[in-house]
Parts: sequence; structure tokens; C-alpha cells
Amino acid sequence: MNARHFARLAPFALFVSLAGCELFGDEDMSCEGNVAYTHVCEESCWDIEVDCNTTAVESSCAIEPLGARCVPVADVPSPSGAPAVLWRTPGAVLSAASGHISFNELETGLPADVETEEIRSENTEESFFRAEWSAGGHRWGVWTSFTLDHGQWGTSIVTVSVDGKFEHFYGPLVSAPLGEWFSGDLEFVGEAGNRLALEGARIRALK
Repeated sequence: MNARHFARLAPFALFVSLAGCELFGDEDMSCEGNVAYTHVCEESCWDIEVDCNTTAVESSCAIEPLGARCVPVADVPSPSGAPAVLWRTPGAVLSAASGHISFNELETGLPADVETEEIRSENTEESFFRAEWSAGGHRWGVWTSFTLDHGQWGTSIVTVSVDGKFEHFYGPLVSAPLGEWFSGDLEFVGEAGNRLALEGARIRALK
């Protein structure tokens, strides 16, 4: 049996995997079929496996310096003429030519890539999306929830935070049939007049 499959077995297999692992920052990366596999050893050892056939956008496995990962194919091109914003979870993707937030006299551009999290409801008809990053000495966050209604996914409210201070931003209904993309420029305005703007946005959720 290949050692890389130990983590799929009973709990005692984790001990076997650790026992045979040298803790010196070693990594074993591969693309098996279209599954991205990375075996990492630092203070302990663990397996990271992602089936690229199940991601929100069509993806293919690729070996990169930080491990094997699922990379979107041409379905999510980087917008031409400007640095791309590309935020991803297994069920939601945001791509934009650029983005900007103003919040209580603070301003920041949306970074190209961020720490993201998705929480999916058990009935798969709602998901919660969160992105967080640090810029200019402040901790920024953007949250939204996507819901499914009669075959259409959608959202119209985002919550923005800076250093733990929150404000709801309201905008147009962002919606498309399930599995399809919304495309366009967007602006969400907060209760205190703060703003989040996206240029050349492409969004898909709840796939």
C-alpha cells in the first residue's frame, strides 16, 4: 500500500504515517489523475488532498512551490489591462480587474489573493463567504452570504470590517443561474457612506 493513502484509513494509520516521517520540512507533491496531493512534514506530518474535479471552477492540478494545488483553467481568466483580484473557496469565486474599499477615512485596494473561508449549509442552498487580509497596519475583512432561490444564486449585502469595526454595505442584487457567472461593475455603499467598489467583477457561487 502506498504510504500517502494512510491518512484515508482508520485513526491508527495517522500514527503509522507520523512514525515513518522525517520532520525536516520535507514535502511530497503529486497530481494523481486530477487530484492535488501534498504530504507535508514540519513539526508534524499531514496529507493535503483536493479533488480538482469538485472545485467551483474548472481546474487542473499543478505542482507549485508551496505544494500541489488546483489552478483554474481559462474559465477564470485574469482581467486584461490591470492586476487581477482572484478570491476562491471550493464553492465561490470572485475575479475582478480591481477593487477598492473606503472605510472611516481609511482606504485600501483589494489584494490579488486573500485568506478565505466558506461555510456551507447542510442543504447546500446557502453559503457564508469570508475574506480577511492585513494592509496599511490594519486588519480588513469582507463577508457575504450567497443564497439559492428558484435556481438562481444571489447576494446583495456585504459586511466590511476594519480592526474589528463592522458596517453593512448594500448594493445591487448580484445574481445568476446556478453554475453561471455574474459579470459587471459593482458598488456597495455602507450605512455611514463608506464604499466597496469592484471593476470588471466576475462572481460565481453555490456550485
